[in-house]
Amino acid sequence: MLKGKTVHIRLKRQFLEQKLWSYIGKVTAMSENWIALDAKGVFVLKGLSRPVSVDDAVRPMVLPRDSVLSVRVLPDDFSLEKVEVMYDGTKLGINVPGGPPAWIGEAGEG
Repeated sequence: MLKGKTVHIRLKRQFLEQKLWSYIGKVTAMSENWIALDAKGVFVLKGLSRPVSVDDAVRPMVLPRDSVLSVRVLPDDFSLEKVEVMYDGTKLGINVPGGPPAWIGEAGEG
């Protein structure tokens, strides 16, 4: 169903101190147990002036489906080359041209 789509996947946190992780990329395959994608990792770092870090390069990933909190399908023309992070005062997100932001989490949560 999601194969070939560009998505933003947020991962569940298993404990309070765990960093907020999400991935933005193109789904290459999936099963009932995992999702494979070519993606950039995005994570929140607490207490820094630039609290969101985005991987420099796209890399292959396989994510277990039971660790996925949410999946948002992004527009087909979304570019992984220049992922823009936004901050609205309380929330951190990825700018999605022509649509609402893909929210990562609350500022200071990482």
